[in-house]
Formats: sequence, C-alpha cells, structure tokens
Amino acid sequence: MAADYELNLQFNELESDKPKLLPEGTTTLPVKQLLRTVRLRDTFLATEIKKRYEITCQVCGKTVLLSTSKRYAEGHHLCPLGHPHFGPDVAGNIIVLCPNHHVMFDRGAITILPETMLIRHAVDGVPENTLRLRVEPWHSVSRRFLEYHHEKIFKVA
Repeated sequence: MAADYELNLQFNELESDKPKLLPEGTTTLPVKQLLRTVRLRDTFLATEIKKRYEITCQVCGKTVLLSTSKRYAEGHHLCPLGHPHFGPDVAGNIIVLCPNHHVMFDRGAITILPETMLIRHAVDGVPENTLRLRVEPWHSVSRRFLEYHHEKIFKVA
C-alpha cells in the first residue's frame, strides 16, 4: 500500500508531473525522456580554484572526506550562471564551499558583506555570523558579484 505524500515545489527544483501510483506488483519506475538547455561552464576553472584552496570551504575551512584520498567541495557562483541572473563563469565570481554552505548561499540564507568579507546569516546568532570569508592573495573575488549576491539573493528573515 502506497503512503500519501505531497511534493514541496517551493524552490522550483523539481519539474514534474503529478506523482502517479505504480500499478500493483510493478517495481520499475517509468522512464521519461527530456530535452534541456543548460549553460556550459568552465569546469577546469572551478576545479583549479578548488585545488588551490585544497578542496576546503572558504567559509568554514572544512572539506567532505569521501575516502582517505578523496576530498569534496563545490564551486559556487555568487552571481548565478542561469536564468534570470546570467552571471559570468570567471574566477572573481566563484568561491569554494562545502555542500552545506553552498545550499545556504543558493537559498539566500547567508551572504558575504562586501565591505568586510564577514559572513552573515539571515538568522541572528548562528555561528556563521562570526566567520570571515577566507580569500587567498591570488584570488580576486569581485566586489561586484559579492554585492549582487548580497542584494539579489540574500534574504533576511
């Protein structure tokens, strides 16, 4: 017997038809072919920036260990590449984040104050409010993209 559930499409992450129950005894999900248009990005650029930061988050300094020899972090575009932002894929628009901080930046829960590089969370009193973005001398994070994220993406609670 299938449980009742409801999809939360608040963030428009899922493009989906209304969920359908599978016929009884069916274990294979149906397949649907999609055609998508995506902006191509310079994966070498983000990979190089991540390597130079030793695959660690510029906010918390942590990494995700996948094994004893593999680490994981994500490249984040302060001014997103996709619609409606159409930000550029350049080093000054990319910072390296752990998956948790990446989600918080994407959702507008945290920002970087462009004047001080201090991290600010939409909710007062959380640990991020005592952190400063770590930026190495070779990495010029563009004030323009910091301001864009702060003004267009960040959502104060």
